[in-house]
Amino acid sequence: MTATREVLDSLDLKSSVDLDKLATAVEALLEVERTTTACAGAMIGEDDSSAMVDAIRADLDTVDVVHAARSVLTRFVGANVDVVRAELNAAIAACERSNAECARHAEHHGHCRLCASATSAGRDRESTAGSSEASVREAPAGRALRVGAGNAEGQGQGDHRRVTSPLPTGCAAG
Repeated sequence: MTATREVLDSLDLKSSVDLDKLATAVEALLEVERTTTACAGAMIGEDDSSAMVDAIRADLDTVDVVHAARSVLTRFVGANVDVVRAELNAAIAACERSNAECARHAEHHGHCRLCASATSAGRDRESTAGSSEASVREAPAGRALRVGAGNAEGQGQGDHRRVTSPLPTGCAAG
């Protein structure tokens, strides 16, 4: 049992939310938050940081949006479905932007390669082949946020998990 799941189990949630999905989403958002924070900090210290301004801003925006989404999900009780849906969609959009910006620098900067991988987004609902902990969750508007190690194109080294909406069936954005 993960620490996040343990915390969620300690709450008196009267909701049809799948707590495993909720815990996975919260943990994945934390991973993205850490990776984009580290990448933004590393880009600021690069000799060519002036060429990375858009990527730095994208990462910092992602940190803020993902943090907000993670906070809302952590206290999700089921009554705020529209807010959760909006937060998840905003997090996916921020990750897509960060991914696009960091992918441009991934060839020359390892932190951007890791960030591009951590923020890779997919539209399908298939699990990533070869992942020891691959899991699929429905996403808002059919989107899934894939997090984990890999290259800038999101191709596989290590564990990729697609994180999607922990909302009960029928609540996903359409």
